[in-house]
Amino acid sequence: AVRGPMPDSAFEVGESMIPNGGNGLFATMPIPANTYLFDYLGEFLSEEEYFARYPDGQGRYVAVIDEQISLPGFGNLGEPTYIDGIDPAKSNLARYMNSKLSGEGENSANIFWRKQRYGNQAGCMHFYTIRNVEAGEELCFNYGDNYWDAVVDANDETYRI
Repeated sequence: AVRGPMPDSAFEVGESMIPNGGNGLFATMPIPANTYLFDYLGEFLSEEEYFARYPDGQGRYVAVIDEQISLPGFGNLGEPTYIDGIDPAKSNLARYMNSKLSGEGENSANIFWRKQRYGNQAGCMHFYTIRNVEAGEELCFNYGDNYWDAVVDANDETYRI
């Protein structure tokens, strides 16, 4: 059986509870732990295409799946996959999720992602709930240090949660 994403009606875009967070994505109904929500959709870019589009590396709606494998004596094999969700017509509601650090408690991420490594969906990001999520709760995942290193000045903690 193929599992599908949750319907868009399970989510609502609204003002983020995170300071300077812009819009955020909220659950409109309770969602149990370990529930598949959706994939991150957008335009797939190679590393060369990404840096041609964003020379400063600041693609705010770009998700990166680092597929590079380092083999001693051979160097790096493969390259990262970039999914650019800047265009709402090519993306989905996943683009509205903000970042919180991984951990425990209400100030921590409540969503995690898994990378599809094989098959016709290789390179996709699948999002799941870490724990039970209540209706009205903002959905957040940990963007990772590479994102923050690329888009925020090292001395500016404004966007760190």
